[in-house]
Order: sequence, then C-alpha cells, then structure tokens
Amino acid sequence: MRTKKRILIADGDHDLITRLAFFFEDDGYETTIAWGGQEAVEQLHSGEFEFILLGEQLPDVRPKEVWQAIRLLSAAPTVVLLHGSQSNPEMARIYSDLGGHCIIREGSAYLIFESVRDCLRAENQRQIQEGKSTSGERSRRLAHGVGHSANGRAVC
Repeated sequence: MRTKKRILIADGDHDLITRLAFFFEDDGYETTIAWGGQEAVEQLHSGEFEFILLGEQLPDVRPKEVWQAIRLLSAAPTVVLLHGSQSNPEMARIYSDLGGHCIIREGSAYLIFESVRDCLRAENQRQIQEGKSTSGERSRRLAHGVGHSANGRAVC
C-alpha cells in the first residue's frame, strides 16, 4: 500500500522542476517528472497522482491540452499551474474556471515550492470545510494542513 502522496511535475524548465522535485521529495512526496506535455499525458495514464504541478511553458504541447487529458481521469487530481507572469490574468482565469489554481512563477525554486505547498494546504482545508475530503475520489488528494505562503504572496 502506497503511503506517500504522488505528484506529477511537468514543465520545460529542467532546472526548476528538478529543484522542485527535490523539495517535494524532501517533504515526503513521491515525485514524477515530465519534461514536456506529451510525456505528462503519458505519465497520467501510467499512474494515479494526487496533484499535478503544470508549467505553462511546455516545449511540445499547450498546457490546455494536458489539462484536457487530466479532466478525463476518473480520479481528478488537484492541478496547480505555474504561471509565467502577472501580466496575463486571462490565463489564470481560464484555469481557475476549470477548477485549478495558478501560482506566479517568481522567486527561487524554494519560494515556488512553498507557494505550491501552501496552496495545496488551503485546498485541503477547503475540502475539509465542505465535507468532501472524507468521501469520494478527492479524499486522498492533498497535503498536510492549512497555511499561507512564507513570503506573504497570495498563492491560490
């Protein structure tokens, strides 16, 4: 029986996702890295993930195509989009409307890790408050509790 939560990290920035994978593994997660969108879609079919960290700068397909593959899964994971800048609020709105979260890609890899982790904690707390985290397929999705970004940024 698997005890670690599984994370799929997909982005074109090899250095960033390698560092993020290290931080999540150090925090007790099992990570899988996809170097592009097509590989992310293939990984989605090879295992079940509690959450997916999806960069918007994929080298081979648009994130929306990966998102469509995610939505076809029977156990829908939480999706966090690593968004390149604050200058494109439309992208954040689109993914929010689809049920995901957006994190601005700024600062060090560790600050991004903290923002993503805090977003997952907030989502977990929201699920608990709605009474959904104890039943259904989303009950096993998320991390450790509730929190806010250490650097004070809005994270979800």
